[in-house]
Amino acid sequence: MKVFIKISIILFSIFMISSLSFAQSCDPNTREPNEDEVIFFEHINYGGCWMGAKIGSNYSSLVGNTYNPICKKTINWNDTISSIKVGAKVMVTVYEHVNYGGRSQTWKGNCKAPLCLRDLRNSNWNDKISSFRVDRNHDCY
Repeated sequence: MKVFIKISIILFSIFMISSLSFAQSCDPNTREPNEDEVIFFEHINYGGCWMGAKIGSNYSSLVGNTYNPICKKTINWNDTISSIKVGAKVMVTVYEHVNYGGRSQTWKGNCKAPLCLRDLRNSNWNDKISSFRVDRNHDCY
């Protein structure tokens, strides 16, 4: 019986330690990014419409109304983004103005898990993004 308890404790410990190596989730109730993409959300806490962009995507202007089939409405993404999920192997640079102008901010995934930016008000970027670039996070390759 004592051997069974010791083996059970060891197996449980191995399970708990190995579970720590799996990628974290920003919010399991909303869409999670693949490791090579960024997801931009209309509202804080990953609410409202969302738009994904893969590595290599360059949006020089978010100005203009476009129909978003995901949320089934027309949306102007300029100065609308309020939360972001950055894929594990992604680096995204956002810009205050169109054509990559004005101040900028770069965020990176940590190579194993996404970076979760639940509320852009905390970094003074809420509703202020007008263009962006999505690149590989070279720290991961």
